[in-house]
Amino acid sequence: IGSIFASSNSTDVDSLVTTMSKTVIMSTLWIMLASLVTVYFITERMTAPIKDMSRAVQSFGSGQFDARVTVVGNDEVAELATAFNSMAEQVQHLEDRRRTFLANVSHDLRTPLTSLRLRCEFLPDGDDRERMLQTLAQMESMLHATLSFARDEHQGEPSRQVDLVSLLHSL
Repeated sequence: IGSIFASSNSTDVDSLVTTMSKTVIMSTLWIMLASLVTVYFITERMTAPIKDMSRAVQSFGSGQFDARVTVVGNDEVAELATAFNSMAEQVQHLEDRRRTFLANVSHDLRTPLTSLRLRCEFLPDGDDRERMLQTLAQMESMLHATLSFARDEHQGEPSRQVDLVSLLHSL
């Protein structure tokens, strides 16, 4: 059985321990920094579809019915994006049909009113003629107001948030 005896100066050992400590600390800091950067990019990648959906919902809520979400993957978020796109497509189709209907109704109602107005204009002057023209003007005004409301062009009271519970308690 043998043994080896090694001796070293204590300053050399202290220097070695200090160098090793600095190396371990720096390595740990670099690993932590790399981990944080990696976690940031992974988190951004995971939340990007949700942020995209949030932007689309905001656009959709403000009346831009052509807002769609990019479907990526096949997870729950992708299913939600697909459902949103389907809903948006249906609402846009309904909105297109509503606009077409309003245009048709507007034309179909204004044509007979214009015809009656022209006939009234050729009647001899008198009270009946004036009353008919006033009635036609009222009908045209009501038609314009109704169609403007249906087109969401009404200039009514601005919307505001209401505390529904307080409102119900006040009744």
